Amino acid sequence: MTPPELAQLILQSFGDEFIPKFEKGQVEHGGNLLDKPGAIKQAKNENMDNTSYLFVIHHQVQSVLEYLLQGDTESCKLLLERLLADPTE
Repeated sequence: MTPPELAQLILQSFGDEFIPKFEKGQVEHGGNLLDKPGAIKQAKNENMDNTSYLFVIHHQVQSVLEYLLQGDTESCKLLLERLLADPTE
């Protein structure tokens, strides 16, 4: 995959998911995001959440590699399915 193809894939994936998520957030949190106070603090909180997710993803991918090196494909499969699954609310 070339860099332009990767950029297109990222943009398409983001675009497909962004508008429904944005609209859901508007309903869940009420009102126009432009009118909401505390955007900086909320962004900082979201960034802390993202750091936690990145740590967990790194740990899970590292575990997948360890399972592969041990030949434990079943554990590898289960962990990848969990990693790629839709989140539960």
